[in-house]
Amino acid sequence: MPDDDVDRIMAANAPVLTARYPGFAPEVIRADLAAARQRGFALNPGRLVASSWGIGMAFRYPDGRVAGALSLAAIDSRMQPARQEELAGQLRAEAAAMERRLAEMFGPGRQAASRGGRAVAPVLEARRV
Repeated sequence: MPDDDVDRIMAANAPVLTARYPGFAPEVIRADLAAARQRGFALNPGRLVASSWGIGMAFRYPDGRVAGALSLAAIDSRMQPARQEELAGQLRAEAAAMERRLAEMFGPGRQAASRGGRAVAPVLEARRV
């Protein structure tokens, strides 16, 4: 996501983050974002629920817009760095598969269905990793 979009979203959510999520201060979110961009996946090291870590990865429509994200969570002892990389590899493979399916549905010459002027993508079944 471009930095200007990040700034806009952070500003819009600042009151809720401050009031309800003290572990997600703007500087923490920006540091997490920088780390996610570098490693290729997002990591939540138990900030919302102690000892419950999560990793996630976005997948995109053929035009580059974010279509959704895949994520998983586990207790901290099962999310050591080597395991994070292994799970991220599995998420990466699944995200690539989703992007291939989206390309088949919405690639050149195809368009998403529309609802009220907004593109609507069909629901894809989830697969267990």
